[in-house]
Amino acid sequence: RTFWRWASRTFDIPNPMQDRWGNATIDPPKLPDKVLYTQTPETVATLISAAESIRDKAIIALLADSGASWCARMPTLPTAATRSRTT
Repeated sequence: RTFWRWASRTFDIPNPMQDRWGNATIDPPKLPDKVLYTQTPETVATLISAAESIRDKAIIALLADSGASWCARMPTLPTAATRSRTT
C-alpha cells in the first residue's frame, strides 16, 4: 500500500489499492498463524551443544531464531563421541 500511495502522489497515477473515494479495495494478505520451523528445537539444541566455540553457538542460534531457510538443508554436526572416534 505504501508504494502505491507514494507512486500515485508522485507520478499522478491511479492507486489500484483504493477506489476514487479513498476506500481500500484490496485487503492486505493474511499471515499464517502457525510458526514454521526450519529445524526442530531439539536439533538446534544438538547443533549448539556440538559447536566448539561461543562464536559458532551464537551463529547457529541467530540463524535458527531468524528462520534462515538454509538451516533446513544444514547437516547436523557430529556429536562429541563421534568426533573423538574420528580424530
